[in-house]
Amino acid sequence: MRKIRVARVARVASLAIAVVLAPVGAMAQTTPPPAVSSAPSAATDAQDDDIVVVGQNGDKTRLTADSLRDAAQAFQKYRAEFAPATAFQFEIRNAKPSATGGLSLYLRNRKPDRAGGYETQDLPLDSQARFTLPVALVLTGDWELRTTPNRAGLQISPLLLSPGTDIADRRIGDMRLQCRVAVAFVRLSIAFRALVSAFNPCNNRSFGLYATSRKPLLGAEIPGKNIVLISKKRPNSYLVPLSNKKIANDDRLKLTYK
Repeated sequence: MRKIRVARVARVASLAIAVVLAPVGAMAQTTPPPAVSSAPSAATDAQDDDIVVVGQNGDKTRLTADSLRDAAQAFQKYRAEFAPATAFQFEIRNAKPSATGGLSLYLRNRKPDRAGGYETQDLPLDSQARFTLPVALVLTGDWELRTTPNRAGLQISPLLLSPGTDIADRRIGDMRLQCRVAVAFVRLSIAFRALVSAFNPCNNRSFGLYATSRKPLLGAEIPGKNIVLISKKRPNSYLVPLSNKKIANDDRLKLTYK
């Protein structure tokens, strides 16, 4: 029984490392959220179970207002400790930026107003198919992420980047925060939540947390730290040393490509 539980926690840890899967070279961008409006639900929007959060190993978790709230709570709880300059940012995983033309993302309050409509808030996409969620709204647990036109199977991942960093030059603190946000998306039973909390996969040396580069990888290093990060058994993969206390939050993990 213990082996099964440990395996489940390991799977959660794998989901957590969606931390380095964005296109290389893109900088974090923050867009101020627009005002909330009121509108009836569009007939062509995606249902909440049409959008999934994708992890490093391809695991998919259904996105709901509750899981968004849980992720926002983790972001708010750990942001000051690990990455105070980051925004609550996400990227679309299964569409190239050039293919997102005409796609609109927005939050919709799942509770109708007195007129029978639903409050909505637009979420502008940047040139890298990224968007920022307003933490205060999402924390209420009342807001669902929707799309128009309907894009069934839309896949997103959290992508937390401090200003002045990118995918090939990541702050360790950003990765530590993103791991905790990603784990929070996994809707578990109360028992498994307690187990994940006890194992703390984002801060446990017992778990080897690896990330895979989208480009052929030549090197991965933390300057000044004598740590082997490149995996010999996993092509284009490297270790993400989140639990190593000798590595500071402001240390950078730098990638070089072939």
